[in-house]
Amino acid sequence: MLPSQTLNFNQLWEDGWKQRYYKTKFDVDVSDEGFRKKVVQSYVEGLCWVLRYYYQVTLRAHLSHSGAECLLTSGTFNLF
Repeated sequence: MLPSQTLNFNQLWEDGWKQRYYKTKFDVDVSDEGFRKKVVQSYVEGLCWVLRYYYQVTLRAHLSHSGAECLLTSGTFNLF
């Protein structure tokens, strides 16, 4: 089967798409609520990790390399 033929394997516009999705992606029945809760929890944990990374680590790195800090530490502005 060609990759282009597998793009719409779940046929989201047809009834029963959710059952096909869970069976294809996870090999579980859609009625397994315990598994679905684990999927949601893992998704939220991943989302929190990404947000924390981009809003703490990247912001901190950006601020440490900002022009304002360079100006203040270079002695251009003598504030003290």
